[in-house]
Amino acid sequence: MARRPRARYVAVAVACLVAVVVMIRLMADNTVFLEPVSEAVAKRDEQGSRAFRMGGSVVPGSIRETGDDGRDIRFQLTEGGVVADVAFSGSPPDLFTDCAPVVVEGNWEGTTFVSDELLIKHGNEYEPPSDTAAQECPEEPEGVR
Repeated sequence: MARRPRARYVAVAVACLVAVVVMIRLMADNTVFLEPVSEAVAKRDEQGSRAFRMGGSVVPGSIRETGDDGRDIRFQLTEGGVVADVAFSGSPPDLFTDCAPVVVEGNWEGTTFVSDELLIKHGNEYEPPSDTAAQECPEEPEGVR
């Protein structure tokens, strides 16, 4: 009789262990990592078509609309002295301008990062720069890393 309860505990422990391993695998497969532009470009070949987030600042003068409806845009992101071409499909946020610190989610297609999500990085009390401050964009605005 003593073996039956022990066998049940062992079976329950094994089932719990299997459930934990399955959950960890699912979480690892669904995790989206954030990488700065310099690391993402360096690892481009390793990443293949895996989705991830890339953070940097918009290169001044690089934003251009490619679709008739203004929903498709191409621009460049920079960080650490490295530049990446980005193709974005969707409506960009109102604060999306030159020098804005942004995060894009997508994957590499060749040497272009194709994204369908674009987020502006800012604190709780963000104020866009005045017209004169926008003219003098720092190479890497604060908050990019």
